[in-house]
Amino acid sequence: MSEKGFTLIEVAIVMVIIGVLMGGALKFTGIIQQARGKRVVSDVTVLVDAQNRYYERMKRLAGDTNNDGLIDFTTLNSTQPDDINTGAADVDNAFDELQALGILPATSSNALLSSTQDGAYMYFAGIGTTNMIVVLGVECAAAFQMEIQMDNTNPAALNNAGSGRVRRINGDTLETTASSWTTDGTACVTGGAVNTSAITNVAYILGSL
Repeated sequence: MSEKGFTLIEVAIVMVIIGVLMGGALKFTGIIQQARGKRVVSDVTVLVDAQNRYYERMKRLAGDTNNDGLIDFTTLNSTQPDDINTGAADVDNAFDELQALGILPATSSNALLSSTQDGAYMYFAGIGTTNMIVVLGVECAAAFQMEIQMDNTNPAALNNAGSGRVRRINGDTLETTASSWTTDGTACVTGGAVNTSAITNVAYILGSL
């Protein structure tokens, strides 16, 4: 009994089907990454708007308890900001002041207020002369989406992690010079594509640069 193999046409059809499926999967993955990035942007925007409303009413930023123009908390790599006790110069103090004025829900815990929809942490900090929202443990794809929407620039692997409003946090310092988007030595961009497994820490600068 003879066995028939695949014809060239059949092989070509199978290859086309595989190509269509792979292309669809990649497009779907890109859509998911974009959606997750937009959620982080939405979470950060809530805090930006809250600070703007607080400043309009109180003429200072929430968390600037000594009214020197700088948010009191100064740590850019706090590992569990929602677990720190409330008090002077505390990471949660800005949330407490925003809640006291009814700008953020008084019924929400600091843990909830400081968490993004994708599991990253957000809090307010002031370093040197710069006030910011710190976002810890955010996916590179989401950080890039922040830069696209909030800085109106297309992220590059080599030159804009230290410029604009969206910047990388390098250890415990704010990136201020041209540098690459990396985290712990892992590049956010590999071979021209976003490394979807890479996590980074970023800051969104409040006010004028």
